[in-house]
Amino acid sequence: MVVKLLVLKHKQNKMSDQQREVQEEKYNLFGSDQYLLCQQDKAVWEEEHTGYYKDIICCKPLANKPSETTLNAFSKISQFCTNSYEEVVAKQESKLCVLPKGHPGKCCKNPHMKMFTSGGLSNKFDTGIYSTPGNDGIIFKNRHDRLFPIAIPDNVERKIRDSNTKLSCAIPLKDASCPLMLASAYIDYLVFVVNVRDISTIKAEHSYWDMYADVLKIHTETLKKYFEEKNRRQFNDEGFTVCSATGYEFKVTDFIRDSRVANQETDTQLGHCLSRKDTRYTIRGFNISLMTREGNRLVGDYDFFDETWVNRLRAVVSRFVR
Repeated sequence: MVVKLLVLKHKQNKMSDQQREVQEEKYNLFGSDQYLLCQQDKAVWEEEHTGYYKDIICCKPLANKPSETTLNAFSKISQFCTNSYEEVVAKQESKLCVLPKGHPGKCCKNPHMKMFTSGGLSNKFDTGIYSTPGNDGIIFKNRHDRLFPIAIPDNVERKIRDSNTKLSCAIPLKDASCPLMLASAYIDYLVFVVNVRDISTIKAEHSYWDMYADVLKIHTETLKKYFEEKNRRQFNDEGFTVCSATGYEFKVTDFIRDSRVANQETDTQLGHCLSRKDTRYTIRGFNISLMTREGNRLVGDYDFFDETWVNRLRAVVSRFVR
């Protein structure tokens, strides 16, 4: 028993030393090289694509007040950062309306809730576009809003991580985004969904469909051209949505079955054309694609528009071709 107590005390003293070291090297949430590179990359993307998306969708900011969640998270991470709560709150941004430009009625960030009868499909929009991936909750939250103002790179997470304490106080910087990027990714994803061959089986009767008719037609052609110029395809010859890596044509069941219970190779997943990194926001228009579980695995962490992953597959296959 005495030995166990001495070992425990040693571990506690060791953690205290680590804690003191971290506190002496406090981190500026909005001043790191990674954060600044994300902002630069965002500016380049906005310069190229803002005009197009604002021509087709409303983009009016929706009300969004600082929440108790932000305050609680800041109280836990404040020991590791130089920023004040006021600085963090000032960085809080609002989601944008994704309805067509000039729409009647109230603005809306999630029209898919009214457009489809399947909750399983609706969940794909929320978890794929608006929320970060699942995590262990030690530092990074287990799914949270991509606009959460406390976002840190992996190297900082590793530095302040203590597996004995779950702080759940930040999101990964590589999974963060900004309002217009989220709105544009939402419209891209909506186009992929509405071009699934049997999507009519779960379409609900709602005025949104008439409002979106022209926008969906225009944006489908825009995305089709964009992917083809990159020597990739998101739609087949009949105009239906396929896995951009394998060419498999999606069915509604690939969206709505619960992949946590019985996953299949054709489960739909959100692919990043430029892979996730701490130096750029990747959930944005013209940077997401629809892939099967198999297709997403084949691309891996490589950039989808680059030939590296294709050449690697060729090299593997060549070993077995006689």
